[in-house]
Amino acid sequence: MARNRMVKSTFWDDEKIASLSMEARLFFIGLWTHSDDFGVVKGNATWLRNQIFPYDVIKIEKIHQFISELEKIGCIISFSKNQEDFFYIRNFLKHQRIDRPSTTVRNPAPPLNILEEKRKKEGKKRRNFKPPAVKEVDEYCQERKNGIDAAHFINWYQARGWKTKGGEKVEDWKACVRTWEKNKKKESGINADHSDFD
Repeated sequence: MARNRMVKSTFWDDEKIASLSMEARLFFIGLWTHSDDFGVVKGNATWLRNQIFPYDVIKIEKIHQFISELEKIGCIISFSKNQEDFFYIRNFLKHQRIDRPSTTVRNPAPPLNILEEKRKKEGKKRRNFKPPAVKEVDEYCQERKNGIDAAHFINWYQARGWKTKGGEKVEDWKACVRTWEKNKKKESGINADHSDFD
């Protein structure tokens, strides 16, 4: 059963998401709406095509292409249970607010090794994160010729405990600089404070 899901504004700024084809981005959002409340969706390509693109003539090979694009950047992880295929949508619960999770409509939970590997990767990334010095940010901004004020950038994140506007922990400050850069171009010289969707 399809569900209403939220698309954060930062989705459109994320560089990994931008690397996907336009159709694959739409397919990814379609996966959210057809997943259960825990981020697991059926992995049958024909079923997914019929659910997400019911009025479009799309060859099944294209669906496999979208799946491949999403797996390549780590947005989804495939697994099997009782001879059925499923996808686990990484970071689903990080970006979706589920007030009353369904207790009846539920796909199988992903294997523990998938969840454990995800936790380890996230923990390692965070442990390795070291806030940059103003000089580092300034040099990076000069190299990119983006005109971002390094001190303003650092002050903004320090005031928020190195968390994004959405409350997520910063893992890659350079990615945040690139997002500010994109938003600055869009907003005619105003330093934007949107951070990457990850």
